[in-house]
Amino acid sequence: MIACLFSGGKDSTLALHKAYELGIKAELLITFKSENPNSYMFHYPNVEQTKLQAEALGIKQVFVYTKGVKEEELKDLAKALKENNVSTIITGATYSRYQADRINKIA
Repeated sequence: MIACLFSGGKDSTLALHKAYELGIKAELLITFKSENPNSYMFHYPNVEQTKLQAEALGIKQVFVYTKGVKEEELKDLAKALKENNVSTIITGATYSRYQADRINKIA
C-alpha cells in the first residue's frame, strides 16, 4: 500500500502532487491528530479540514491519534504503517531534519 502522511498543509499536498506526477498514486492518506500543540513530528492545525481534501481527491483517509510525546510519536507512526500494510510512504517532511531522519528510520 502506498500512503501519504497528510496534514493538508502545503508540504504534504505538494509531495502528494509530485508523487502523482511521477506515477506514484497514493492509496491512503494518513493524518495524525496530536494532543500536543507543539508536536515534534506532526502538523496539527485544522487537520479536520483534510477530510474535505481527501474526499475531493478520492483517496481513503485514516486518522491516527497521538499524545504528541517526543519519540513516542514514532511508535504511533510505525503502528499506523503496520496496521494499514503500508509499503511506501510519501511525505512532505523533508525540510525538518528531525522529521526526515525519524521517518527514514521507520521506512
